[in-house]
Amino acid sequence: MAVPAGPLALAVLLAAAPAPCPCPAGIGASEGDAPILRAAAGAVDLAVCGFRERSLADGRVEASELEVVRCDSRKVLLQLGARSRALVGAVPGGLAVTEVVSLPAGPGGSRIDLAVRRHEVSEEGGRVVARSRVVLVRPAVEKAVLDRTSARYRKALRSRSAGSELVEEMLVAALSGSGDWERRYRAFPHEVAVEGDVAETYQEGLALLDLLARR
Repeated sequence: MAVPAGPLALAVLLAAAPAPCPCPAGIGASEGDAPILRAAAGAVDLAVCGFRERSLADGRVEASELEVVRCDSRKVLLQLGARSRALVGAVPGGLAVTEVVSLPAGPGGSRIDLAVRRHEVSEEGGRVVARSRVVLVRPAVEKAVLDRTSARYRKALRSRSAGSELVEEMLVAALSGSGDWERRYRAFPHEVAVEGDVAETYQEGLALLDLLARR
């Protein structure tokens, strides 16, 4: 098959290339920035704007401070908070965005990513919509890890101070399904000084527990 040359080749390339879709000013992008990912929901082109953390081997990207935007109207269809991270990828018919949170929920209390919520942007009945569902699986926590968290918790009660590390460990214990640990977590700011970055970490954990309670 002959390959077009000259002006004809340029016209073919331009016809095949997607139309430009610059990002609007948002939480993670400036006006005119190139999107970190493109996808389509039916006939509607979508742009993912924000900060690219890294590219994954399966074609997805890990991103933060992101927004999903319609290219035609520049309407924001989905927005995640400034401290949120997500795995984003094109899927048949649209876009999938999976929020993840890093917590000490792995073996021995090691830090791993837990999937929290999955957002899907697709075309339904001629409209482009974003639908969300909670996908968090409660972590299994070893007894030795719970014992260590209990000892640190009692020490914090005596000193009336705590760091973000303990707050995250208590959150994992609560997420495991323990009603006792959830009650301790919710009461923690009334027993210990929770301020600054520790307070921000605590509030994020509280929002996660509330999200599970509404599921």
